Order: sequence, then C-alpha cells, then structure tokens
Amino acid sequence: MLDDEKCLCGSGRMYGICCKPFSGMKIEDYKRELESKNYIKAYYIAIAMLTDYLVKVKKHTNRSLKDNPAIGKFILHQDINALSELADRIFCSIPEGNTDNWGERFETINKLVDAEEWKNECEYYQLLYYDLNNEDGRFTEQIEAIAKNIKVDVHTDQRMLELLRSVILPTGELTKLLKLDDILIEKSEDSLMKLKYQFDKAIQLSLVSDNEGAKKIADEVIEKLEKGVPYTEIELYSQDITAQMYELYYNFEPDRKWLDKALMVLVYMPDTAFLPEPSLAPPFPVFFPGSFSIGLFCLISLRNQS
Repeated sequence: MLDDEKCLCGSGRMYGICCKPFSGMKIEDYKRELESKNYIKAYYIAIAMLTDYLVKVKKHTNRSLKDNPAIGKFILHQDINALSELADRIFCSIPEGNTDNWGERFETINKLVDAEEWKNECEYYQLLYYDLNNEDGRFTEQIEAIAKNIKVDVHTDQRMLELLRSVILPTGELTKLLKLDDILIEKSEDSLMKLKYQFDKAIQLSLVSDNEGAKKIADEVIEKLEKGVPYTEIELYSQDITAQMYELYYNFEPDRKWLDKALMVLVYMPDTAFLPEPSLAPPFPVFFPGSFSIGLFCLISLRNQS
C-alpha cells in the first residue's frame, strides 16, 4: 500500500500513519507483547496483521471469484477463516478505554469483497462489537438495523444465530426467539448443546405462561440427561450447562433431588475453574423471574458446607 492511501483496517487514516509502522509483524510478535503485558502494542500489531492480509484480499479475491469461480470460492473460504481468526485476535486485545469503532470499521472491510459469505462474516463482527459495547443503549439503533437485515434460516452461521439470540433476548420477542431456538436445535451437532437449546425454549415458553408446553420440553431434556450426561470431567462448560439445567428444572418439578444432582455435577468441577473462563462460550443464561432465583450462589454455599 502507498503511504497516502486510506488504510484498509477502516480507521479512516492514511496507511503511512496507521498500520505501516507495524506491518510485517507476525503472531509471535503479538504473543510476545501480550506476555509482556504491552496490550496496546499487541492491539496495534493485531490490526496491522489484519491490514496485511486485507491487502492480499483486495488484490486477489474478487478477481479469482470472477475469473475462476471454483478456485475463487476456495480462496474466499480461506479468506473468511483468516478474517475470523484475525478479528478474534483484535477483539481479544482491545485496550480498556479504547474508542475505535469496529462496527464502522467492519462496514468498510465489508466492501472489499463482493461475496455474500464475506459480507455475512463482516456483519457478524459488526453486530458483535455493537452488542459488546451497547452500554446505555448507545448502539441500539445499529444493532436493530443489522439484526433486521440478517436472513435467519438453517443456512445461517451458528455463531450468528447465537449472537442474534443474545441481542433479541432483552426485547422479549418470543416468536423470534422460538424460531432461533428451533433452528439452533436443528443445526447443532453437539448432543448437549441441542439439549441446552431445547431447555432455552422451555424457559421462553414458561415466561409467557405456557407452563404445560414448557414442562413437556423440560421433561424431555431431563429424561435424556438422565440416560447419560454427554460430557467428560475436563469439559467445564459442559458441566456448567448440565448443572444449570438440573438446577432450573427444580422450578418445573420442585423436588430437592434436582438441586442435589446440580450440586453433584458442580462438586466434580475443579475449585480453580468453578465458573467458565471468558474464552469459553457464553454461560447458560438464567432468565427466570420471581421464584426462579435459587441461583449458583446457593449451590456454591451448599457445596462449601458439604
């Protein structure tokens, strides 16, 4: 890139004063800065690595898609995987107090490739940024605009479906939530996550007083769990999901044995990793109002007393 060209990272600044000083740096440089707690430098290295890759994308991807669609699709798939890895690296290293608007930046990156899959990936990171930074509703308008335009069906990326669910959840739009749950149940290849999505659906139905429908689904989930819990002892997130489903089932069938089962699952989780690490998937949400309030605090207290 020329120094006086606009940087491809979407900052709006000229390349010479934006990503060029960090161009050519590798993952080892990024990791070294992180280990040294030089988080700001690690962040700028991560952005420059993205820019370096986008330079290649700009040169080759659209041309390949046009000249040889079969090869172009293969290259596009590699580009999307790289974009995802590079974007995750940036999002994991954004310094506290940083004001870079990655929602706007990904709107710029979106325009580099004329392919639906590329645009979908960029929209995912736009929505993720806005959702993570939506304090006091500052990005509500942007979130609603993106969510409205996303096509939701069995072909939609599972990460996007999960993100849409977290975005729509506070709005209480039951029809949309149930549709997302049904698609996630159908798409999931993981048996435990399939049960989680079914239990999510039961929760939503209970919130609109469809107690019969909610309990029927919850009963089916617990029946499958009772036949064999699909996790290993080292899969902490799986254990946490299982414990919370047992815990919440107490509200459908108030028998103390369900709390005991939840506690037993938690007992086998290492003390140093009792709750999921931030790098793992988002924890199973507890939505229940009123009587649905036993919570993990009570279970932790019981565990400590046992």
